[in-house]
Amino acid sequence: MTSEPGTGTAWIKQQQEEQNDRQPPARYSGVLAHPTSLPGPHGIGDLGLGTFAFLDWLARAKQNRWQILPLTPPGFGDSPYQSYSAFAGNPLLISLESLRDDGLLNDSDLERPGFPVDRVDFDAVRAFKMARLRRAAERFHGGQGHALRSDYERFVSEQSGWLDDYSLFMALKADQGDANWTEWPEPLRLHEASALADARTRLTDEIGIICFIQFVFNREGQPSRTRAGPGIHIIVETRSSSPERPQFLSNPRVPAQQKAQPPRSQGSPDYSGERQLGEPSTMGKKDRRSFGGKSFGGYHGK
Repeated sequence: MTSEPGTGTAWIKQQQEEQNDRQPPARYSGVLAHPTSLPGPHGIGDLGLGTFAFLDWLARAKQNRWQILPLTPPGFGDSPYQSYSAFAGNPLLISLESLRDDGLLNDSDLERPGFPVDRVDFDAVRAFKMARLRRAAERFHGGQGHALRSDYERFVSEQSGWLDDYSLFMALKADQGDANWTEWPEPLRLHEASALADARTRLTDEIGIICFIQFVFNREGQPSRTRAGPGIHIIVETRSSSPERPQFLSNPRVPAQQKAQPPRSQGSPDYSGERQLGEPSTMGKKDRRSFGGKSFGGYHGK
């Protein structure tokens, strides 16, 4: 008795032969490490020399994946999963040395207090770095750093879809004593056009500082991406879970009465990933995010 094509032992044998002819699946290995955990000269890892050294180590160790947590500004509990924006970058990851090379900071600006070497003191680091980032931004808007002007203007124009709302929101939040937006004056809370126009005029300088810092962060990513080369794939989780976000206020589809209500608190997520992110981060739905002016593969949950 013979088996018909596609059935019985003949079909099984055919499948085995085809399986043997197939190439084995590609195998990869890598490291999960957030840049803040790398060695850094100012109390925290950044996208400067510490990142370059880490990428060189990955290459020597023949690793081809570097997975990092969201690069967005941290929110409650200094968690990168509690950011005010899914698009903005974390200012604490900016290398101050790059701004010194641009002539916007001096060597004396980089002199640092004694930060802990075994942990990140986020309050101390934030106070130190933000003061110097603001100083560099003020010098830039005061006329220094001419070589950066055209790149800055291009960045502000190309990223206006999120940067306009983000910079205004953060400027207003600072102006309101860091209060939740539900506690702001009603015209601002309800996104009334005249109130926002007045705020943009009144807070022009602060908005300019915020935009410049975001420009510098975006620029910082390009050297890191170039250093990684084609042999190391950088996987960045993209997620923003904070209920207090500028996109909520500016969304015309959100009714005014809903904007007037306090947002539902989501709390800090479970860092184990699967329940909070929908799927394990390396198995999630593929996303594209710009890092240093180039798009690359990242992953996020559902």
